[in-house]
Amino acid sequence: MTRAIAATLLVMLSGLQSAAFAQTEIDPTTGLQHDGKSVRVRLTVQSIGKAAGDVHVLNSAKTWNEPGNLQIRIGPELHAEFVKQGIERPAFHFAKKTVQATGTIRIRRPGGIDVPGIDLGSVSDIRIVPATEPPRTTPSSASEAVAIEPSQGLANVGKRVRVRLMVQSMGRSSDTYNLNSGKSWDEPGNLQIRFSPDIIDAYEKQGIEKPQQHFYLKQVEVTGVVREIRPGNVRVAAIDLQSVDDLTYVLEATRKAPAVSDLIDRQIDLYLRNGQRLGELTVTGVQTGEAPDSLSSLSVRTADDRVRRYAAAAIEEVVVDGIPLDLSYDRRTRLLAVNPKKREARLKDAEETERRVLALGKRIWPHVSDEEHADWIAQHREFIASVQQHFPELPLRPIESRYYLILTDIPDADAQQYLGYLDTLYDEMCKAFGIPLGSNIWCGKCIVVAFQNRPDFIRFELEMMKNQQNPQQAGGICHGTGTGRVVISLFKGSFTARFATVLVHETSHGFVSRFLSDIRIPSWLNEGMAVWIAGFIVKDDDTLQKSQRKSIAAIRQQQTLTGFFEANQIDGDYYGCGSALVDLLIRKDEKKFREFFVDLKKGYPQENALQRAYDLSFDDLAQLYGRSIGLPDLQR
Repeated sequence: MTRAIAATLLVMLSGLQSAAFAQTEIDPTTGLQHDGKSVRVRLTVQSIGKAAGDVHVLNSAKTWNEPGNLQIRIGPELHAEFVKQGIERPAFHFAKKTVQATGTIRIRRPGGIDVPGIDLGSVSDIRIVPATEPPRTTPSSASEAVAIEPSQGLANVGKRVRVRLMVQSMGRSSDTYNLNSGKSWDEPGNLQIRFSPDIIDAYEKQGIEKPQQHFYLKQVEVTGVVREIRPGNVRVAAIDLQSVDDLTYVLEATRKAPAVSDLIDRQIDLYLRNGQRLGELTVTGVQTGEAPDSLSSLSVRTADDRVRRYAAAAIEEVVVDGIPLDLSYDRRTRLLAVNPKKREARLKDAEETERRVLALGKRIWPHVSDEEHADWIAQHREFIASVQQHFPELPLRPIESRYYLILTDIPDADAQQYLGYLDTLYDEMCKAFGIPLGSNIWCGKCIVVAFQNRPDFIRFELEMMKNQQNPQQAGGICHGTGTGRVVISLFKGSFTARFATVLVHETSHGFVSRFLSDIRIPSWLNEGMAVWIAGFIVKDDDTLQKSQRKSIAAIRQQQTLTGFFEANQIDGDYYGCGSALVDLLIRKDEKKFREFFVDLKKGYPQENALQRAYDLSFDDLAQLYGRSIGLPDLQR
């Protein structure tokens, strides 16, 4: 009897012991679900860092606070054990390597964020996994898509792939529509996305009548099997869509901000707490804080090669490649650190905005890198050269400034004077829309083709720009394109101040077209802003006053603003009315005017945007304007 009890107890104890040391194999992204459990996990160490208490950490994600990150924690005592084994810097030893770790999951809350981690108890609790050993937690699948570049299409014929690309051109072959990663279907390295009639029908049922135009000039990701086609006996890699789910947008909002520790030598925009916004600064030094992703000061080099240091308390936000770091200042620690709640709110708003814009068939303008700016400028210079060749009889010469590439036959003295107006316009528009001074909103630079005489301007419009919209009646024209290029053309004639007004007017249209998205703002506001800003900058021209008086006369005769706010292009008699409304709204609240304008560019209907910013309807706005001109009962 005693032996039976002892045997039973032995079995129970051994069972308890095996249960206590049982290890569950998990995926690192599920760490939060295994708090308190003994686990085995395999991961690639993508980043390293240091936490309070001299604890070194290995992260499965690129940053410690990235959703799904799991940390492996090496305390001071274990660190000393690694040193004894000849591994003096264990965090660097394991960095970028695939490892297997065992231990108990514990959740900590640095910066208020739940982060699961394993506190290693022994040097034997972690090992580097040989490259030949396949990960057990992520079994490979024969149907899994392989990520490739568009130019690698022909090398992957017959394989299921996943490709990210910018749609640069579109076309049609019989009843099949296509999108191309190249500027033409036969460009070397082009990959083609093909829409069969059935897929076109599926898109139409979703309310997208012309999907090829809907995705044109957008960043997309496509999944499918690559096949080779031979139109015109040219080898082209192609993916035939099998479902509308095989083609998705790549949202600008999904781009990730770098860590604070990775800012050295990066170009940034700096938002200061005093309201200043400074663009295109190069980070020369970062004084990091003890808390993860925090800093106590930042040193930057300006465009004029001056180095300045800013304390954390002076900084509101840091923006890298158009992405905010989502920083908040802590008065207690005197540190500026990433605020997870601020980031979550920003990402949510950015995604909602981008999806709203995309649903309209438009896009948020993508960030333009230094390399892309250089490519654009090279293309602009080719265009300028082609114009010179087209007008060999004219003394056209290029003049280049920081933001403009000008081609003109106007005498130098006059041309330099007008450059001053353009620079003033640029700075004022940046201030108005909250763009950091020094940032370049253009794709490369804005092209301005300024002729001395009207006939040359008209010929340029008809022959070079293929303009069929009666350029004979225009003093200047802004050509904004879906690609992002902006070309301003105009002529001087015998005018001086009037020419400066037209130059500023048309260039402001170009600036507006490049702000935030390619959504076109309502004509009354677009023309009204152009007239208003030109009057603000060119002081010795009375175009603003004349246009406003002209509008008042027209409105007194009509006694109504019917169709004014809805017009695709308002009549020239009403430009002054638009400028007066812009002035009225700015005087009412300059900050709300910016909010109104930003909402329009974010895809909100214009009356909805007006109500969101000012709590006004168009009827209210019409009456406000009517009272200012002695027509208190003016209706829209």
